[in-house]
Amino acid sequence: MITYKLKINYQDPRVMTSDMEFVTGDVGAYRLEFEFYDNGARVDLTDCVLTVKAKRSDGTVLADAGEVQDNLGVFVPKNDIYAVAGELRLEVALADAAKNYITAKVLLATVVEGLGDADNVAQTSASVYVTLLNRVQEQIIAANKLTEDAKSLIDGKLELKADKQTEDGGFAGGQGASTTNGAAIGSGAAATGGGGSVGLGASSTNGGGAIGSNANANAGGAVGSATTVTGYGGAVGNKAKAGAGFSGGNQAAVALGSNGKYIDAIQLGAGTNEAPGTLQVYDYRIMDQDGSITAARLPGYCGCVSSADDLPGYAETGDIYGVMETVSKPQEDALFAKGMFSDYFTSAGETAGTGLAPALCNLRDSIIANIKNYTFTGTDNQTATYLYTASGTFLAEVKVNAGNPSALAAFDAYSIGYNGNDTDIISFYICKQKKSKLTFQNTEYEHIMVWNGTGWEDVRSFHCAKMTPKGSVNQYEDLPDAIDGSLYQLQKSSANWVKYSGKASDLLNIEEDGFHGLKFTPPESCIRKSYLNYGDYLHTYNIVALYDASGNYLQELILNTVPESDVGYPLSIFGISSPSDTVIFYLGIYKNNTRPETLKSFQAGDFVFMKNNQWICIAGPKARENYYTKTQVNEKISASSRWGGSISSYEELPKSPQAGTYCYVSADIANGVKYTGKVSDLFRIYDNEMLQSDTLNFTPPEYCLPPLMDSPYYDTIVNIYDEAGANVGYLSINPQPGSAPPFFSLSELGVTSADDTVTFYLGIYDGTGLPSAIETIYHAGDILIWVGTKWVRIPTVSGLE
Repeated sequence: MITYKLKINYQDPRVMTSDMEFVTGDVGAYRLEFEFYDNGARVDLTDCVLTVKAKRSDGTVLADAGEVQDNLGVFVPKNDIYAVAGELRLEVALADAAKNYITAKVLLATVVEGLGDADNVAQTSASVYVTLLNRVQEQIIAANKLTEDAKSLIDGKLELKADKQTEDGGFAGGQGASTTNGAAIGSGAAATGGGGSVGLGASSTNGGGAIGSNANANAGGAVGSATTVTGYGGAVGNKAKAGAGFSGGNQAAVALGSNGKYIDAIQLGAGTNEAPGTLQVYDYRIMDQDGSITAARLPGYCGCVSSADDLPGYAETGDIYGVMETVSKPQEDALFAKGMFSDYFTSAGETAGTGLAPALCNLRDSIIANIKNYTFTGTDNQTATYLYTASGTFLAEVKVNAGNPSALAAFDAYSIGYNGNDTDIISFYICKQKKSKLTFQNTEYEHIMVWNGTGWEDVRSFHCAKMTPKGSVNQYEDLPDAIDGSLYQLQKSSANWVKYSGKASDLLNIEEDGFHGLKFTPPESCIRKSYLNYGDYLHTYNIVALYDASGNYLQELILNTVPESDVGYPLSIFGISSPSDTVIFYLGIYKNNTRPETLKSFQAGDFVFMKNNQWICIAGPKARENYYTKTQVNEKISASSRWGGSISSYEELPKSPQAGTYCYVSADIANGVKYTGKVSDLFRIYDNEMLQSDTLNFTPPEYCLPPLMDSPYYDTIVNIYDEAGANVGYLSINPQPGSAPPFFSLSELGVTSADDTVTFYLGIYDGTGLPSAIETIYHAGDILIWVGTKWVRIPTVSGLE
């Protein structure tokens, strides 16, 4: 990680240059450390708050929070802050614990273009899913905050109502309220296990928290009227219901399971999620149980068909269809794997006479991160799992990188596809359960088919590889034998064929009954080897795949047949009749011991993935513009969610909310932004003697700026309020030379010198006007809902006071 150490003096100019340089495409590569000084003396940053705003060269403004560590302001910028090459402006602001600004400086940095183009590479992170889950986590944190606020409220009641203290140190307040060592406030409220209940008939057990009329919680948290939580999860909103997951919103619920408890799932907004382990927003499924995004939520989704034959013959590039398939999968929690033997197993050699090959082997430790949910710790304290064939038959208990050879497993490796070579493609299941055979069941599975401009590509198959290698090779011929889902990029233009053209008698071994093979030795990449017992020895056949001049597959040609089976092939298959004729044909390049189904050419920069032993081009330089980028997908998915997050300041409100978007207020928010600092640092002094200012020395937030006013100086203004919140005047933001901007007398703020410390507010424009006075408009614990034209406040915890 590159660390930039910077010193900021309160007396420094507002805008300063720096030697910071960032590179687009870097992720988590930079750390900024700030030392703050006041007139040369190091400032104690205890209880201070560091925030950073970034303005990229494309005009995008991003905000983030830093932290204070060991009297240093520390900021690790997210990679989207330096995602655009050009000048980068970082506004570094230091505030006290009450969020009063102490100083704010703008540092100029440079962003240079990186070598990579991450948006065009298949993404390995589940950023779409991570974004959604982060929002869910934020909402869960908000629910926890509500519970904490309720407990704080309860503590306050305890101090006032000591006569209601129970024998075990709990508190019960209200007719019929009962508890042991927890707290219950309200008529009929009850709490057990040290939990808390607030509201008419509210009930909590096992240490949970219930807030609201008839709210009911087990060990989780329930906030709102008639909310219910039966597991360890959380529910926020009127009649919300949850199990071990989370439900947020009016009548947000999950289905009741057969055990009488609500299922473990996530529901946001009104609706009922009936599928365990999934995420649903209103009535729209966003994420499946396996963590993949549902096809219907993908951009360009056109619908679902019953079979691949029902797909249209042509579509717009990027169009997506779901294709339903009935697949057979184990009822047990088992992981399917497919790939080269050496990718998964290490071998300790063969044991003569056992019939097992290899006789001793174990799983490589390099794959432990991918299979850890399917392993257990054996009696010898070694990590192990149970191995099954692809059809579900039990083979052996195998170790992961067993150090003791005697602990290695002996099993019939032929049954999983091993034929004596480390490069053999094998397939198997692993499972933590031991039984003679896995139990398979049929289930509906939805493939995702994407039109890539020329054909349909299956981008999510049932047996998707969970241990997928990826990388870059020079050309197609260098692509390895690989498992389904493997992804590579080609650095050079190449093809999956080799072309030959010339006189037939020069290229083909021609006899009276036709041609008997080739007169030249083809490249190894064009040869498939096959083995057959012939007499007393094992005969190896070299086979090539032959295609005509138009690229149509003709047949596989055996190059070294045994005499008794040697037959000639007619020249007519090439469309010629004489050995002197010119012949044109292709040989296909084998991968995974399989010939190309279709001859294809690839461009430099193309991405190819392995599917059913075929390398398929999914995107290239010309096609990339037709594919959605990760950012575009995130934006489309974000648009389907109404959760706006937990906010503690006005600027954190969603900038373009949809009707129904809701937020949780974690701290009191006023209708103004507070500033504290030296007068001359914050205001541009126009007249020192009269102590008048004509504008500010800093750029105010956009939400403090009303639209351009029709005034004599045609400029945007800000309203200024004193420390008590009273409106005392206004200033122009960008006064133009020759204009007559308004002057503001700084004495209105109670100062007598440009060196004095001043505290004031700028009013926030609410869409209709600037406020007449500064006051708290949203209280901690409120829920805000955007109704299309404005934010509507719904009091929650604060209303209990």
